[in-house]
Amino acid sequence: METENLIRANTGLIKKGLRILLVEDEFLAGKKLKEMLHQLGYQSVQHKLDFVSATSYIKQYEVDIAFLDIDLHGEPLGIELGMKMGEAEIPFIFLTSYTDDSLIKKVKRCKPSGFIVKPADIQELKAAIEIAIYRNAYSNLSRTEKERQFLLEINSAINFVKDSYLFFTKVANSLKPLFDLDRAPHIAILNKENSHFHIKLDWESDEVDDEFMEGISKFNPIPLTKELQEVMNRDEPTILDVEELKMAFINEDAHNLLDKTGIKCCMIVPLKVNNKPIGYFNIMSGRSDVFGSGHFKLFKAAANQIAVVVQNQLYFEELNELKERAEKENEFLVEEINLSRASEEFIGNSHGINFIKDQIKQVSRTDTSVLIIGETGTGKELVARSIHNSSLYADKPLIKVNCAALPSQLIESELFGHQKGSFTGATAQRIGKFELANNGIIFLDEIGELPLELQPKLLRVIQEKEIERIGGSEPIKLNVKILAATNRNLNVEVEKGNFRPDLYYRLNVFPIYVSSLRERKEDIKDLAQFFLEKTSRKIGKSGLSLSKASLATMMEYNWPGNIRELQHVIEREVIVTNHNIIDITPDKFSVGNNKVDSGSSVLNSQNLHRTLKEVEKEAVIATLNFTNGKVRGKNGAAELLDINPSTLESRIRKLGINKNNFFN
Repeated sequence: METENLIRANTGLIKKGLRILLVEDEFLAGKKLKEMLHQLGYQSVQHKLDFVSATSYIKQYEVDIAFLDIDLHGEPLGIELGMKMGEAEIPFIFLTSYTDDSLIKKVKRCKPSGFIVKPADIQELKAAIEIAIYRNAYSNLSRTEKERQFLLEINSAINFVKDSYLFFTKVANSLKPLFDLDRAPHIAILNKENSHFHIKLDWESDEVDDEFMEGISKFNPIPLTKELQEVMNRDEPTILDVEELKMAFINEDAHNLLDKTGIKCCMIVPLKVNNKPIGYFNIMSGRSDVFGSGHFKLFKAAANQIAVVVQNQLYFEELNELKERAEKENEFLVEEINLSRASEEFIGNSHGINFIKDQIKQVSRTDTSVLIIGETGTGKELVARSIHNSSLYADKPLIKVNCAALPSQLIESELFGHQKGSFTGATAQRIGKFELANNGIIFLDEIGELPLELQPKLLRVIQEKEIERIGGSEPIKLNVKILAATNRNLNVEVEKGNFRPDLYYRLNVFPIYVSSLRERKEDIKDLAQFFLEKTSRKIGKSGLSLSKASLATMMEYNWPGNIRELQHVIEREVIVTNHNIIDITPDKFSVGNNKVDSGSSVLNSQNLHRTLKEVEKEAVIATLNFTNGKVRGKNGAAELLDINPSTLESRIRKLGINKNNFFN
């Protein structure tokens, strides 16, 4: 009933004082049209000859309906005037002397209420006015109600929908009945450098299938072209046909997708916060007559709300990233603190140790990559920590990655991070170790174990100072000093094809060789005394000392496990001894009485693996005997062995040790 009354009230204007604006640059043609309108009973008719006077008139006076000549003084200014009529929500009828497809295509954007081909007769004028007034009254009511509902749903989504994708899906779903949309709208967000856009689609739309997503991925991110920059700088939405859209999106893959999906036009609505563009909202259609200037007011209001949500989401994502980074850095800081409490300085005064100290002083204050070379157990990580502690980045955690400890399929994500949804199981964005090490130092232990397929990515980090997350489309600039360590001969690995020569040369800018314990036996006495005192304090024993025979025995042994093996031997003897004097005999070593040629630098790897495993098992069994099987907590085996309890329990299982055998 309300609708009928409104329509009746509006159509009643036809018989009353309807205010008509007639814009016709030919004076005689305009005079004739004005006379016909008078004959139909419309006395309030204003005739304007040009665009400027017509524009001025509608700003000052109310107009119920307008007749607009498309060509004003040889220019299609009637179309521009029609856009202004649409913004003012004034129904209008175009006057034209000719019709063709290109003209119809242009004028349809303005959403005119009708067309009259000149010269018009009086009956055409009468019918055009009645239809225009009726349609305007009905469409205004329908559109107003739909627009009101659309804005209400956006407001509701802002208050209750926290996830940005769900929010956008809600906006897209609310738009579809308003425009009877047949294509998926999207939001595009500007990156921090204001050089590219990233598309965010309504993922639940029927138009967003795997094939469509594959097409989007080929040109996402979108470069900020001159045409898009102009659109972004406007205060009003912009309507583009498909050819204009292709000019804005210069990528050929984008053109192919537009052709494939049959998009005919779109309306791009800039998203701005504090008058600064942060992206745009793009509503697309497979029809060419969907959008008009009458929609601008609505979408400016909607864009303001959407922009706030997008900006808040960007802040939220940035905060989450900072939080994740802080949590990761905190983990590393805690690890650093624990390690710094337990870590040793360089013990000994051999030529090899003093030379390493000099090298650390030379390289620690530079950004040069360092390759630390040495056998297992020689203290390569200690060298890395010493470089870090003497560097300009000492106030930041040393980010460590053991390339041998991670499965090959996880190393890339661990090093470079990944985007949410980039692969199965990637349920959230992950910051990689290189990003955590930005403006600091990363230590790549066991670099010789890095899979060949990942080596080009590491080379890119060194050369270009940038990374790219898995599933990411933008490079991330970094400033990272790289320390790498290996117990392999990388020259041999290069010859075998297991290591890229260009990466080796980039890493080997400043090599530091950490000599084996058999090459600096003069340090054994100091090292043994250090480990003796450290272990004694840890387990609460005092007054322990090494016999002279022990020192002589240790000097004769060639330590295939190097300092780490020496540490384990001392720890084991401190734990199991019931005397103040510790006597270490040859049978306590990994290879018993067998002596290794002091000039040899190569051991049988199978024998080394077996004997070191035996040493580890013996040390664990001895410690469990001492703690009566207790692994965790104060004075537990994990604390005594200076190892994570979970790691120790895992090693106990792998070594085939039954903890139950040690309980009293």
